[in-house]
Parts: sequence; structure tokens; C-alpha cells
Amino acid sequence: MEASLIVSILALIGSVVGVILSYVTARKYGDLAAVKASRRLHEEDVRKARLAALQSLLNETHRIRHLAQHNAVLSIHNPPHDFVKMPAAAFETAFVSGTPGLTVAQELLDAVSSYLTYASAVNSLVDIYLGALAGDSSRMAGERKRDVEKIAVICSNILPEILERLEAALLAEIRTD
Repeated sequence: MEASLIVSILALIGSVVGVILSYVTARKYGDLAAVKASRRLHEEDVRKARLAALQSLLNETHRIRHLAQHNAVLSIHNPPHDFVKMPAAAFETAFVSGTPGLTVAQELLDAVSSYLTYASAVNSLVDIYLGALAGDSSRMAGERKRDVEKIAVICSNILPEILERLEAALLAEIRTD
């Protein structure tokens, strides 16, 4: 009887130890599985946000193309309010400020840099032109005409090529996801 009591106690102790080890093991691997699942969800959210940002920038290039076409056909005889500035905020926010998770190819960064450079040039020329019309009589009509011609050249010859590169690079980034 004594031996069976000892065997029963050992069996009970073995069962308790087995239950404890099972609990510890399940907890350890359950935590790892939860962490892995959480990481996968986070990565998917980052991928979706990246795609949304790139698609938004692609839509912005289409809008910019229309604005550039508008400025390309203007002349000094158009009313001053017809001249539009080239938007830059979306690209500055996404790439200059460094949107988290938006790592892209160098080709896209080069196209964005080119666009921002020429957009700034057009915006400066528009400001100068509008300032001259608002009462800065120091600018002669010939200088104002040259400003308008520069705007037209940039918007008709330079920006379309840059926007093509920009759109192609954005599409390539979207396709890689």
C-alpha cells in the first residue's frame, strides 16, 4: 500500500509538473505567435499606407500636368489671375519632410527633385510677374514679357518631360508592391 501511495503521489506530482510545463510552453509560443501576427498586420498597414501615398502623388502629377498646360499657352495679354503656381506641397511633404515608410528608388527622388526645382522657378516667375503688375513700375514691359515667356517655356517644354519621368517612377514603385 505504501508503494502505491508513493507511486500515486509521484504520478500526481508528474501531472502537476506536466500541466505547469504545458502552460509555460503554451504561453511562450502563444506570445511569439501573437507578436508575429501583430508584426504581419503592421507590415500590411505600412504597405497599404505606402500604396495610398504613392497613388495620391500619381494623381497629383495628373493635376499638375493640367496646370502646366494651362500656363504654357498664356501670354502677357492674359489677365494676371490666369497665371497659376505649380503645387509642391504634396511632394515636399512626402519626400523632403520624410514620410515614414515611404522609401523609394533614386529615380523617383531625382524626378521629384527636378520637379520641385522647376516648380519653384515657375512660382517665383509668377510672383515676380504679379508683383510687377501690382505696381512695381521698375519692371519694364519687356522684362514682364520675358517672365511670361520663361513660364511658358518651362511649362510647355521642361515640365512635361519631368512629369513623364515622375509618373513612370511612381508607377514602377506602385507595381513593386
